[in-house]
Amino acid sequence: LGFGDKVRLTSNKEFENKCSKSMIYVDYERIVHVLHEGSKVFIDDGLICLVVQQKGPNYLDCVVENGGKLGSRKGVNLPGAPVDLPSMSEKDKEDLQFAVDNNVGVDEFIPDLA
Repeated sequence: LGFGDKVRLTSNKEFENKCSKSMIYVDYERIVHVLHEGSKVFIDDGLICLVVQQKGPNYLDCVVENGGKLGSRKGVNLPGAPVDLPSMSEKDKEDLQFAVDNNVGVDEFIPDLA
């Protein structure tokens, strides 16, 4: 993605496996509701920065402010947006329960510093 390129972010599942340089699927359905014109969207740990120009029912039309190579399954950050995602996923809960059930302690992950 290059500076000034137009990109549409969509939460429409029809595009989940049909992404292109100009159409990017985001798996957060409420993204359109928590962002507004002028909001910034950071992708891949901030490597890529988009600015929202216009909103639609399930998409955001953006312009690239800082470009870069976009790969699949990269993180998306919405600075300052009131994101209503749970702090723990079901997988996180399952992993914690596994640790409790198998008596896995934190000390097993920390090297001996002595």
